[in-house]
Amino acid sequence: MQIEEEARIMRVIMQKAKDHSEQSIKVMQEHKQIIEFLDKTISQLKTFSQEESAKKIKKFVEDSIKHFSEEEQIVFPLALKADSM
Repeated sequence: MQIEEEARIMRVIMQKAKDHSEQSIKVMQEHKQIIEFLDKTISQLKTFSQEESAKKIKKFVEDSIKHFSEEEQIVFPLALKADSM
């Protein structure tokens, strides 16, 4: 379901706001990294030292915060603008 929603958002941006779509595409592609962490890295954390696991989790949280902020600042406003064109 989420992939379909992302595709719909990107389709609107690509069709109606091509000149401003590059940043949006980059932000949306970061979802793959989030999914990879959740699908693979979490289950592997027990094989790392506690310190290494903590670093990986901290980086994931920091990257996620940055990602969601970029979505709010770049992707969503552009999608709304493109949809209203």
